[in-house]
This record gives sequence, C-alpha cells and structure tokens, in this order.
Amino acid sequence: MADVVGIRFKTCGKIYDFEVNGLEVKRGEAVVVESELGLSIGNVVVERHALEGALKEMKRVLRKATEDDFKQKVDNEGLEREAWGYCLERIMARGPPYEAGIYRGDP
Repeated sequence: MADVVGIRFKTCGKIYDFEVNGLEVKRGEAVVVESELGLSIGNVVVERHALEGALKEMKRVLRKATEDDFKQKVDNEGLEREAWGYCLERIMARGPPYEAGIYRGDP
C-alpha cells in the first residue's frame, strides 16, 4: 500500500497519482516530481491517501518546489520559445509543403 497525492500539471489537466514517501505536502502546494519527461513542477490537488494494489511502480514527489525551481522553469520556457521560433524559421526556409500563412502555431 502506497501513500499518494494527486498532482496536476496544467490548470484543467488530468490528475496523476505520485508517491509521497513520507514527505508532508498539502493541497495547493507546488512540488517537483519525477515524470515521464524528467523533472516537472505540479500542484497538489488531491490530499494524501492510501492506494492499494498499484499495478506498476509509481513516480515520486521529490520535494516542495523552491524559488530556484520556478526560475529554472521560466528559463526553460524561454528556451522553448527560442527553439520553436528557430524550427518555424527553418521550416519556412525549406518551403513547407502547405500553403504559407495557414499555420500560425505558437508554443
């Protein structure tokens, strides 16, 4: 039996269960978790509860989020926007196979 909390990454996103390993976290707190994509910041939306019969090993809450974690997130978002712009620039330079102006995606 594992102690878990429900974590949400986007405002209206899906809620995922993460093992808390004795860490005291409350609803509304931001935490750093081990996710499929690496480390991520999520918000606790479901209080600690016991989960029986987990089918696979669960990812864990590593710690409460710090100011440094939030600064890193902002830096990463800036890099993401730069990469998105560079990729769009390269696509346009190569002449996309669709009519120009149809796609106006933003990250």
